This record gives sequence, structure tokens and C-alpha cells, in this order.
Amino acid sequence: MLNHGEATLLRLGEPASPVRAPVASLLLEYVADRGNMNTATNQASRWLFPGRRAGQPARPGRLSALLGEIGVPVAAARGAAHPTATP
Repeated sequence: MLNHGEATLLRLGEPASPVRAPVASLLLEYVADRGNMNTATNQASRWLFPGRRAGQPARPGRLSALLGEIGVPVAAARGAAHPTATP
């Protein structure tokens, strides 16, 4: 994620995509207070969801667990995101 002047950009591929308010402000607030950043290997991580290893993102299982903790039904979201999913 980049804060480029007044624009906030999220790189999920090339090119980076602009993120509009209010999502941009939520992302910037999250990045300023990310967990897992107090270890020496991750202090300068640019990953939105940093992992335990230096330079690596969080593992998918960890992200699923975090989403579950805040009440997001991961299995239902995965099915809804699939291109052949039916409503």
C-alpha cells in the first residue's frame, strides 16, 4: 500500500489501484497500528498483512482465522467470490 501525495494506492498487481475514502482512511489507520510489527524482522515490512518471517505476507490460514475472530464467515465469502458461484 502506498500513500502517494493525496492518493492512497493499493498494489494487488500492476498497476497499483487507487483506494477512495473512507476505505483509504481505514487502511491507513490499520497500517499505522498493524499487529506483528514489533519483531526485528518485520519492523519495516511493507505488506498490508505482514507474516512472521521477514519480507513475507501473513499466511492464508492466519488471515482466515483473523476474519473468523471478527465474525466474517470465511467459507461463505470464499464461495461468493468464486466466479462460478450461484446466489
